[in-house]
Amino acid sequence: MVREENDCCGCATPGYPCIGESCNLRHAKHYYCDCCKSEVSEGELYDYDGEQLCEDCLLEKVPKVKEI
Repeated sequence: MVREENDCCGCATPGYPCIGESCNLRHAKHYYCDCCKSEVSEGELYDYDGEQLCEDCLLEKVPKVKEI
């Protein structure tokens, strides 16, 4: 799942005041696997069967081809 979170780090100083809602840190995107809930980097989630999964969880859910 992709969630927007407030990652404000309180960096405002008298010479550089807070820019409020236009600050990128207030609207940071975070990416979480729907199965294991681990946070992953952008581009590391895969859509599979209605879920957004990390690579490890995807490999667990997708069946392997069996030898004949």
